[in-house]
Amino acid sequence: MNETLFNAIEDYLFVIDEKGRIVHVNTPALNRLGYQLAELRGQELLVVHPPELREEAKRIFAGVVAGEVDRCPLPLYTKNNDYVQVESRVVRDSWRGIPVFFCIGKDVSAINQANARLSRTQAQLKAILDNLPFLAWLKDTAGQYVTLNQVFETVSGRLAGEIIGKTDRKIWEQAHA
Repeated sequence: MNETLFNAIEDYLFVIDEKGRIVHVNTPALNRLGYQLAELRGQELLVVHPPELREEAKRIFAGVVAGEVDRCPLPLYTKNNDYVQVESRVVRDSWRGIPVFFCIGKDVSAINQANARLSRTQAQLKAILDNLPFLAWLKDTAGQYVTLNQVFETVSGRLAGEIIGKTDRKIWEQAHA
């Protein structure tokens, strides 16, 4: 693979030999983890995983070598002891004539943070709705229920799971079928 192309890829790329040692790392990964290539080259891949997860990383890599595993859910670990949430995929290939594994890590930190904010917002909305003393609900533009409060469940005699994602027509057709 061309070095310019290798470094132009924004995901974190690690080239790992069959013994689990780092052969090469792309620039985005080096920058995010705070290392120079010389610091990582020849080191075990475990060095870029949190200390408390290195045994698990070792088991996962053994599964990769055996051809049983092609993903790693573990975070990366920076030189400054920070965690980087990634979704990693592993592909067997060759690099400059030697058999290697390409570990491709996609940084999902921003996605995880956005999901956490969304969950908090949804919980706050649900708390507000559940504290209203009257029927309350939200529908999307297609007329499907998105959320509703406990009073709605009580009055309708149905649980939220039976209503959310359905339109009035679907709900009441089922009741009269």
